[in-house]
Amino acid sequence: MQSSSAPQIQEVFRHFWSVVLVYIYIFQPPIIPKIIYPLAELCILLVYIALYDRKFLNEFLGTFRYESILLLLIISYSLLRDLAGGEIVYFDRFLLWVFQAFIFGFFITKIHHQKNHRNYLQRKPQTNLFNVTYWAGFIASLLTLLLILYPAFDRLYESIQLDEYYERYASFEVRYRAYGIAENLTFTYSYVLGLFAGYSLLMINRQKYLIIPFFTFLIGVIFNARIGFVAILVFLFIVFFQKRWSNIVTFLSLLGVILLSYTLFAEENVLFTLLSNDWALDFFRQISDTLFGTSLSQYGNTFDTLTGSFVALPQDTLEWVFGSGKSLFNAFDNNTDIGYLLQLNYGGILLLSLIILFILVTSARLIKSLKYSHWFTTFLILSILILNYKGFIFAGTPGGRLLFFYYVYFIYNKRNTKAHTIIGKNYNYNENNKKDVTPALFDIQS
Repeated sequence: MQSSSAPQIQEVFRHFWSVVLVYIYIFQPPIIPKIIYPLAELCILLVYIALYDRKFLNEFLGTFRYESILLLLIISYSLLRDLAGGEIVYFDRFLLWVFQAFIFGFFITKIHHQKNHRNYLQRKPQTNLFNVTYWAGFIASLLTLLLILYPAFDRLYESIQLDEYYERYASFEVRYRAYGIAENLTFTYSYVLGLFAGYSLLMINRQKYLIIPFFTFLIGVIFNARIGFVAILVFLFIVFFQKRWSNIVTFLSLLGVILLSYTLFAEENVLFTLLSNDWALDFFRQISDTLFGTSLSQYGNTFDTLTGSFVALPQDTLEWVFGSGKSLFNAFDNNTDIGYLLQLNYGGILLLSLIILFILVTSARLIKSLKYSHWFTTFLILSILILNYKGFIFAGTPGGRLLFFYYVYFIYNKRNTKAHTIIGKNYNYNENNKKDVTPALFDIQS
């Protein structure tokens, strides 16, 4: 990886609308009915295909042949399972995920690739789409911070949003989570912010200004869902696995500054007050209780719950093979939050086998295409395994969309990048028409 320069403020405004549109795509704020987003995306895609690219679907199927076959089988099986049960349970969830993450994600990636190609021919700066998503995440974390710090803004958003979080936590003496202008705040929203926080640490040795977004991402994790800490831990694993010792030194130095500052200014500094959310810090007590047998947690142990009372298995042979067609999430009895068990009880071994095969195929392709040297290979494989254990990751949520959008983005770029189109760098030209390599705003290396 090459180093890159810090962004200039004029470049932020130059790409502002791209960041906003990507923010809407990833986080889909619940200020309008959820169905509006995929319908709008479908209309945009159909217009594009009709006017500009009749071979779009053929190219998608050619690029993701085996993935498409498995996704079609998963959708078809869930449709048959729901028809047999007489109600829609998970068919719409799988369908929305496939469309938004893969098909519309492919559309976004292809449009960006074509724009970069035109910019190359016109000798204009190219942009890195990955980093557009990074700054979209930064906006999301800033909005979370504003909701926490300014109750008037929080009440304003409460008056226009359609989600259930405000009603759910209305009876709590202190609302300790669910701050954000996005959907799925208490699960994958936090994981997405954790992804960006971890990526900031991965790059912080090269771009020190990423300390600022790191803290906003971290606050977003603390005040939404502790699963976001797992994303950061995955990045720390990647740093150690790739032996990026300088990053480790920088991280430990940063941690030392945080602890020292907390000791000196804890009661005066708003930032450190925010970082002291006891419910979030209990995540680390639970890890200690699980690994070392301590009894530090004050809120029960989520790890014990996920490996104990939340284990629900099919009741008979027929259900083991074909499933019951029911969702056990929040069921009155025999309920579970574990994604693999939700899928097993719903669609049996047949559906779960298709899902596991899909995970294996995508993992193998990433390893072959990007190798382990690319951070995303390890991150996606571990994230799927973790998130589909903690919940149901194969859905139209911020995490479900973004992780598999990245899969589409990196695979497409690897397949389609040619010698004259260099993804991830901006090539500017001086007055003498000589090439001058100058990384711009979105050249955070991906």
